[in-house]
Amino acid sequence: MRIVISAPYYATVLLLITVTIQKSTRLSFNKWIDMIMGMGKTIAMIIAILMGVGLIIGSLMMTGVAFAFSHEIIKIASENVIILLILGALISFLLGMGLTISAVYVILAMTVAPPLVKLGLNPLAVHMFVIYYGMLSSITPPVALAAFGAASISGDSPMKTGFMAVRIGLVLFIVPFVFVLYPALIFQGPLIETAYLFFTFLIGIFFVVGGTEGFMHGLGDLGNRFFSLKRLLSFSIGILLIIPNTYSKILGVILAVFLVSLVFLNKKLEKPSANLT
Repeated sequence: MRIVISAPYYATVLLLITVTIQKSTRLSFNKWIDMIMGMGKTIAMIIAILMGVGLIIGSLMMTGVAFAFSHEIIKIASENVIILLILGALISFLLGMGLTISAVYVILAMTVAPPLVKLGLNPLAVHMFVIYYGMLSSITPPVALAAFGAASISGDSPMKTGFMAVRIGLVLFIVPFVFVLYPALIFQGPLIETAYLFFTFLIGIFFVVGGTEGFMHGLGDLGNRFFSLKRLLSFSIGILLIIPNTYSKILGVILAVFLVSLVFLNKKLEKPSANLT
């Protein structure tokens, strides 16, 4: 455990030694000052975030409210699985702010996981569910410690980096709901069902990413604005294919055929106009 804690410090020392060996990468006096100033700004920003988060988590733990969640969740959800999962996701996200994944899991395994397991959900899927949402706070503003740390390295706006991280990792907010309701996706069921869910899920992710990024391999540009027809269609198709319901998947396939036809039709119409010019 001590080696794991000390690993970043050893890695930093090794990095500085490696950089200093070559003349082309050697840091000048001004670069050393800039590095120290940048480190100070990053640490100050993270400390400010952790102080606020620490007050929230500390008050929940000291008052015992965090450990009363399991009873309150069941009472509010009235044994409705979907409502219970939504509340569990929100609480996992809240308790996961600013904590390491090991600490988050210990807390969530005692507070959020038990009521979900009591409703008959797969224990392995439930524990993965709470871990997923406990980690997502590290890329989601206003906390987003991982995104803010990356922003200090890139020199970009912390909030902008955080929202971009959410946009890139949008699928991660959907994945836990699917595998906790259909554990076959994590090999907790028949192999045929696992293969079917994995295949449709993979295609669904492909369309979701195409909708969020505005580009899809094979189809090309889907538009600059998110609310353009092609991007909205792509995003909707992805969600429909990810939802583990036969009717939603059929509708997703129909819309996918429509989107592909629309893209190729637009390309054919653009070619004659390009030749004319």
